[in-house]
Amino acid sequence: FNFSIDEETYEAMKDQEINQAFEVKISRERVGVELQKILTGPNPLRGLHLIQGASLENVIFYWHNDLAVIDYNNKHTDMSDVELVYKQLSSHIDVVLHNIPKLLQALPHLKEKYDSDAVFKQNFILGVTLAPFSTLSIISNPKKMHNRLSVTESIIKEGLKFGKNDAEIVAKCVDTKDQFQETVKNIDHVKRSQVGTLLRSYYGDWQLAHYINLSLEYFYDSNVLGRYEKFYTYVVKQDLENCHTLKPLVDGKKLSKLLQMKPGPWMGKVNNQLLLWQLDNPGKGEEELLEFVKRILPDIM
Repeated sequence: FNFSIDEETYEAMKDQEINQAFEVKISRERVGVELQKILTGPNPLRGLHLIQGASLENVIFYWHNDLAVIDYNNKHTDMSDVELVYKQLSSHIDVVLHNIPKLLQALPHLKEKYDSDAVFKQNFILGVTLAPFSTLSIISNPKKMHNRLSVTESIIKEGLKFGKNDAEIVAKCVDTKDQFQETVKNIDHVKRSQVGTLLRSYYGDWQLAHYINLSLEYFYDSNVLGRYEKFYTYVVKQDLENCHTLKPLVDGKKLSKLLQMKPGPWMGKVNNQLLLWQLDNPGKGEEELLEFVKRILPDIM
């Protein structure tokens, strides 16, 4: 509502005892509901600024809500990298708050999406804010040592109690940032299938990944805008905007019949190759695809 917090109240919010009590006095569901209202509201950056100014980012963006899971990870895993990010998170939020308004002004198409799509705005801000946790993970189930979960996904799903879909897509954008940025940088030297495979991994939300990564690079180099515009243009010209919906030209049953072969493990391997071939050969049809399959079968069988 754009109100001002009473000065004495705001100072009290910064108290370390208040900070520690936050974890046990307020349910994670309540934290998530209020943060979601902030992020989908008319001025989410002001909300983020107030959170950071009160030194509450470490408890609001905490990585889990289950004390047993927290205790297990603290005792049995190396949490030093995660703890280091929390120490640096306030400085990173400073960079976010300083640069996002400038970026929105520089990119009208981003501002239009930001202003018109509340879910995009929420996940975009979460992505750029939580990016320092990229590739870090925790053990989500003490009974299953190999059951690891992205820290970003855990913060959103377990710490904030947001929906599974939001948690998964933001985590995917954050945890693949190095791959995405490398692809953008080398767009003149990568195959269409490489770009398509990357975009397919976002299940239709590739623009979220695009703008999160653009922002993360823009924070430290404003000259990246042209590079990302080139990448976006490539995606559109190559008709890859909806490549997540791409299906094999020939399904397994028909392929088995045409090749006069019994279904088996080979079909899964062939299907993976079919999608790559289709991405690299747009416009080609079933006949060319079958010729391709016949060529690669000896190496697969």
